[in-house]
Amino acid sequence: MNQRLLIGCGNTMRSDDGIGWRIAAALSALELPGLRVEAVHQLTPELAPLIAAAEAVVFVDAALAADVAAGPALALQPLAGSDGQGRQPLSHQLSPGDLLGLCRQLYGSQPPAWLLLMPAHELTIGDRLSPAAARAMEPAVALLRGWAQERAGDA
Repeated sequence: MNQRLLIGCGNTMRSDDGIGWRIAAALSALELPGLRVEAVHQLTPELAPLIAAAEAVVFVDAALAADVAAGPALALQPLAGSDGQGRQPLSHQLSPGDLLGLCRQLYGSQPPAWLLLMPAHELTIGDRLSPAAARAMEPAVALLRGWAQERAGDA
């Protein structure tokens, strides 16, 4: 059976930058059938086999609140794979689009994919979320739980 894949990305020691990890942990604790959850500090080529084998994938990461505020609140943004132009050939840090493109290049296909950007208000050294980021956790987990339980392609 194919699984959906959620990848939470960020640095848990930089306040709100760790929200992707925290959301991944919250969804992992739910033990939803058919959902594999990974938490990573950065997106690396080693994730390509997991992504290529997934039915669908969602990436969760923090972005500066000012950048997220311009878009819809807590919305899954569809992703397309990149063609790899501009990527450093031996880079160990990739964008979600780079990883999808790598899946297409290495495995001949890529799953449907989405990005959930969470607003980061504090990026100082520390292991706690800002009050605003903490409030955003519950609706984000609910949104992603719904995504995890949908059929592929319906998000």
